[in-house]
This record gives sequence, C-alpha cells and structure tokens, in this order.
Amino acid sequence: MEKRAVDNERVPEQGHFATAGEQDEYWARKLFQEKYLYHEYARFKGPILVSSGEGKYRLSYARDTLMAELNPAFRPLLTEGILYPHVAGFSFQNICCFRELPHATNSPQRRRLVFWSFEPLMLNPTVYVLEVKNSQATENTDLETFLKGAVLTFIQEGWIII
Repeated sequence: MEKRAVDNERVPEQGHFATAGEQDEYWARKLFQEKYLYHEYARFKGPILVSSGEGKYRLSYARDTLMAELNPAFRPLLTEGILYPHVAGFSFQNICCFRELPHATNSPQRRRLVFWSFEPLMLNPTVYVLEVKNSQATENTDLETFLKGAVLTFIQEGWIII
C-alpha cells in the first residue's frame, strides 16, 4: 500500500460540538489524518443481485448477502461493486446511515463518506469511514454520477455509536 498526503488542513482541537454530525466529522477528520493509506481497491467481480423496497436493499454478491438502508444517491456504491461484504478484509452484513462529509476534502475528485455497520453480537453500530475517487469528477458532479465512476481508495473502522 502506498501512503499519500492527506489534505493539509489541520484537524481542529476537540471541543464542544453543537450536533452529533459535527462530532462525527471531527472524528473522521482525525482518523483520516492519523490512519490514511491510499490504496485502490478492486470492485466486486461477478453478478450483483438487487431487490429493494422503500429505501431498503438486499444485495447478493456470490454467496454473501448485504442488507442496506440508504438514500438512492448512494446506491451505486453497492450496485457497482465499490463497497461489498468482504472488501478490504471487513465483513459487512447490515449497513445504513450513509452520509457524505462535505468539508473533509478540498478535491472535487475525492469524496469522503461515513456509514454504520450493524455487526453480529454487537448492540450498537460501528461507524466506518471511506474515501472514493473519481478522476473525471468536477465541482458540478452530483453524488450518484460521481459514485458510478468511482474507485474505493480508503476504508477504515471508526468508532461505536452509543
């Protein structure tokens, strides 16, 4: 794996946060600053079977099934094989709550996201952070289009939601 420089923005000191979203963004920035390793992960090779209803998706990747609840704009992340059950050695079965971290990067060709994973035998979900890159993207590229042409460049387990 190749280590690359992260945005030269300094992570602000931890303080009082007005919202949980602000705190998540702080922790995500800190995680990127301390653990970021650039690596282009291969997309899932093989058919992906999708069934959906009311924002909930069941995706089958060979022998693995992933349940996901997400906004349709994030759908290409899963249906294009960018994020799948065993990417980078992780094991995802039930995920939700995808959110973009809008101020986490200053490049229109990189986007950073967080999502929750509900793991077996765990009461609370675990937050994961990831970065996707699309070399063709501009400031005007919407999220769904961006993800269709993206590659996963970083994924890391973050913290537990309490």
